[in-house]
Amino acid sequence: MDDASHDIFINSDDIAFSFVFEGAAVRGELVRLGPATADDIITRHDLPDELGRLLGEMLALSALCGASLKFNGRMIVELRSEYQNEETPLEFIVAEFNTDGTLRGMVKRRPVFYDEFANSGLAHTLPNLFGMGILLITIDQGTNMERYQGQVAIEADKISDLAETYFMQSEQIPSKIILAARKSDDKHAEWSSYGFMIQRVAADSARGVTEDLWDEAVIKFETLSPDELLDREIPPGEILHRLYHENEIMVFKPKYLLARCTCNREKLVLLMSQMPKEDTEFLIENDGQIHARCEFCNTTYHIDPSELKL
Repeated sequence: MDDASHDIFINSDDIAFSFVFEGAAVRGELVRLGPATADDIITRHDLPDELGRLLGEMLALSALCGASLKFNGRMIVELRSEYQNEETPLEFIVAEFNTDGTLRGMVKRRPVFYDEFANSGLAHTLPNLFGMGILLITIDQGTNMERYQGQVAIEADKISDLAETYFMQSEQIPSKIILAARKSDDKHAEWSSYGFMIQRVAADSARGVTEDLWDEAVIKFETLSPDELLDREIPPGEILHRLYHENEIMVFKPKYLLARCTCNREKLVLLMSQMPKEDTEFLIENDGQIHARCEFCNTTYHIDPSELKL
């Protein structure tokens, strides 16, 4: 470990950092989300624990995939239901990571079908929730730049397995990923989530052939348990050290993360002012105001029709 690893042994929550095996074509990313990210986002929504866990894992996946991006943009990961099937319990779960270190996310239920499903006793597996759906990963490079999208079918019950398949099929990068999320069982009942990924990348003049090292890294990686990852008494740097203290690891400067939605009143008023007059008039409530709620952060905006020139 180098000097850049200092903070990762002290700050255990709401952090992401990259690392590489020196002289080898193996890299990794480690993310831990806590009070300022996972808990803030999940508790804004009235979710059963099973759905809170899935949203927590999706938030961790978005940060794993997005924290090392070299441009200003967004990484969006989404579990989307089966095409043209409007009777699945969930429509989608989406998590969005911005390269400024902010995150947001939400779960879209189909209330009638989800309530029936929840009362059925069936397990909250991905196929049960989404049918023949997909994991969709979108890289948004900003204004006037083309978006990149890739997808894999929901043919496994772990989000981490779907992500590994995505990297192999879309990027041709062998990857090992573990995701975990849970709500603490103390009086605070706080959510936390974790993501850990290692990848074998193409060898070059600085990074030699690494078959044996990759096999070793995978074997050590697979000794991790979700309970160990989610233990907030163990700093993320300690997790990395326990696994790979026998290897030469270079850690890059960590990124500190925060929950923040991109919605704002000004953008909403501008958008609604461009709608047909009859549509916005229909939205006026009994108190004479228009009530608009952001589904990501549950913030409700009260807009006077005069602001829309109605």
